[in-house]
Amino acid sequence: MAPGANIQNTAAHGNGRPGAPRRTATRLLAAAQLAAGVAAILFLYPRPPTDHAWIPPCPSFRSLGVYCPGCGSLRATHHLLHARLAEAWRFNPALVALGIPAAAAYAAGLVGLLIRGRWWPRATVPAAAAWALLAAVVLYTIARNLPGAVFEPLRPPDPPPRQQSALPGVTPA
Repeated sequence: MAPGANIQNTAAHGNGRPGAPRRTATRLLAAAQLAAGVAAILFLYPRPPTDHAWIPPCPSFRSLGVYCPGCGSLRATHHLLHARLAEAWRFNPALVALGIPAAAAYAAGLVGLLIRGRWWPRATVPAAAAWALLAAVVLYTIARNLPGAVFEPLRPPDPPPRQQSALPGVTPA
């Protein structure tokens, strides 16, 4: 090498490539997110949310009496895991309509990140579409809280009375 040449310390990067530790950390984070998602599915699949007192009710409904966009989502997810699409729709139509495609796209992106080292599929959402989605969620929240029979399908059914918790020290909400 010529005197004064720029010599990088390749040992600091693990395999000699700049940015390799960052890619490894990103892949580990993607693997952790996928593992957490699988663990959540395995946890929720055999346990109906209405049968367990230690699963808290929605804080917005409990404290304000207002259905948030996520009210009924845990029960809807449980029904989706059991391939009961109509029941899931009954508890949260927005989760079925928007949540399934969003979760599938996110999982595909994480798998692409693990396998290829970059997010796949590479997609960008135009700002107008993001604002339209936000407006749709706000309108959905307002509509599911309006009185009247026409808005009833947007509200989740009331859960049955909660059972006593099997966990020591946990009282039902």
